[in-house]
Amino acid sequence: MMDLMEPHFHKNHHVTYDSFFTSPALMYDLLDKSTHSTGTVIKTRKGMPASFRTTPVQKGEIHVKTRAGVMVILWADRRAVSLLTTTGSPRYIRVHTF
Repeated sequence: MMDLMEPHFHKNHHVTYDSFFTSPALMYDLLDKSTHSTGTVIKTRKGMPASFRTTPVQKGEIHVKTRAGVMVILWADRRAVSLLTTTGSPRYIRVHTF
C-alpha cells in the first residue's frame, strides 16, 4: 500500500480501502505522510482496541475510540461493522481512548 501511495504523499489525499488492507499501523503510516484514510477493519486485527473484540453491539449502537488522530468505530445495523478513519469527528458520540 505504501509503495502504491508514494507518489501521492504530502498532497492531503484521502484513501479508502477494504478490510484486507486496513490496520491501525497503516493508518498511522499514511497519516505521517499527510495522507488520510478510511477503511472497514477486522475487529481482531493487531492494534485494535481489545474491548472491541468482546463488546456486544446491539442494532443502532455506536462505540467510538480515538488515539493520535485515528478513530475506530464499531456499530451495528444488520450485523456489527468496524471502521478505522483519520477524518471525521466523534462530537456527538461518547469517546474513549484506546
